[in-house]
Amino acid sequence: MNALVTCNFFLQAAGGDGLCDGGSGKGDVKVKIASIGHTWTLSPRLVLDGVFGLTRHNQVIKSPDFGSNFGLEVLGIPGTNGPDERQSGMPIFNITGFSGLGNQDNWSPIFRDERTYTFNSSLTYVRDKHDF
Repeated sequence: MNALVTCNFFLQAAGGDGLCDGGSGKGDVKVKIASIGHTWTLSPRLVLDGVFGLTRHNQVIKSPDFGSNFGLEVLGIPGTNGPDERQSGMPIFNITGFSGLGNQDNWSPIFRDERTYTFNSSLTYVRDKHDF
């Protein structure tokens, strides 16, 4: 699966929640899944089977304000942005009764490269009315 997803801020340059479910920003998601299995009949009473699986999940999500040090450079608020690009963006401003300003998604950006490997094997022996 290759998915390119885009969701803008509700208040455009002022930030706010995303116009869609799941948060604002641009995302590139790639998921690859593969498996291979085998079944061997070793004798009329003995069967060996197994499966190997691989899942790879690559995901990059950046908010619309990624790379801009808006809080520090534009608003002049110390401590709102750091030296790492992942600490960039707009600070969150919440005013009771109104939509929030700034980047409301404090979970972004995301840079993920996950791999999962699985292996399962079983040996079955049949004797009369019993399976072992």
